Amino acid sequence: MTANALARRYFVVFLLVSALPVLPAGCVPAQLQPVDIDIDMNGGQTHRLADVRLTIEPLAKEGGVAESISLIGPGQVLLPEGRYRMRVQLDQWTEEKRFSVNGPTNQKVVLDVGLATLALIPQNGADAYRRNVAWRVFSWRKDRNGKRKLLAVPAGARPRITLPQGFYTVEASHGGKITRHTIRIDRGRTYDYTLIKH
Repeated sequence: MTANALARRYFVVFLLVSALPVLPAGCVPAQLQPVDIDIDMNGGQTHRLADVRLTIEPLAKEGGVAESISLIGPGQVLLPEGRYRMRVQLDQWTEEKRFSVNGPTNQKVVLDVGLATLALIPQNGADAYRRNVAWRVFSWRKDRNGKRKLLAVPAGARPRITLPQGFYTVEASHGGKITRHTIRIDRGRTYDYTLIKH
């Protein structure tokens, strides 16, 4: 091989190598993995799945992941490997779940919840107040300091609340007076609670 031919050959190789993309140091493209999210509400109820809102965010910054991913109801998202936090919201109730992605995976959200509507009346037989009622929902049990945990602040004078099965304390504030009552929530059932102002 002549000197001129050898020079042309190395020149071509140099051009090919120069044309390859150069990634910044430490930058490795993240491979996205499918994550299927299923929702089991009260053992198979489906009529309220469209009301469930999910927010997924990385526990540490992961390549290719935005600040958060949101979806409504069950579905599939694509995530790089890593650890994540998923917040589940239904009405005013929220729950948090953590999971890891090491490949294609399935995450199941189990919701054993019930529904209640709240109303406040001035006296027996009267119509419910339609405005200026502030509601708060607390745990029924008190902590070691004698305090109940605030769980939800429903909006509106006649709100609807969704909570896991159990007992709760609700508080209605109207005209400077506070009315409290203990309510019960059962899985898959709906209750209508009317409090009498006092």
